Amino acid sequence: MRIKQAKAERLLRQASLFNTYANVDLLEYIPERNIDKALIDRLCSCAYIDEAVNVIVTGAAGTGKSFIARALGVQACNEGFRTRIFNLRALLKELELRDKAGDDVYEKRLRYLSRIPRLILDEWFACSPTKTELVFLHELIDSRYGRHATIVCSQMPSENWAQYCPNKALGESISGRILAHCYCIRLEGEDMRKTHFERP
Repeated sequence: MRIKQAKAERLLRQASLFNTYANVDLLEYIPERNIDKALIDRLCSCAYIDEAVNVIVTGAAGTGKSFIARALGVQACNEGFRTRIFNLRALLKELELRDKAGDDVYEKRLRYLSRIPRLILDEWFACSPTKTELVFLHELIDSRYGRHATIVCSQMPSENWAQYCPNKALGESISGRILAHCYCIRLEGEDMRKTHFERP
């Protein structure tokens, strides 16, 4: 038991989830939020990771997208799965810098990202990617397609993703790979931050 706990703590640190308070046990199944508890329970088994099935979490700002993704990330680490979480915009900027540093630097990073069993991409298309960033994103998603599970958190409905891309065809290709095999969680309701952090 102590060995499993030590491994989980190591994976949480590597995933940048060590200091999060997100946990599936803290999810609030308020009817207005449209959270399917049966689906969450299924995801907690982590079978979707072995099956390379993606998870799409969409909803307005403050509805709890990042919390759910992080909670599932914590669950994955506790079950022994290597996990990483990135802000998509920051990751694409990083890949652009690595590409400018040389093909070997970029390719090495891409290989690393392509092999992570559980990759969380937060703030998906919060800002429209540049043409260059879109190419990097396509290479990343293509390298993971059918091999590893990716969780995407976005304020934008998945059916509109391609519209936010400077190259619609490439955007559709990325969306198609993400959505081909996935579970979808469409959050609704009010801003949870207002509910929990109202000023007296």
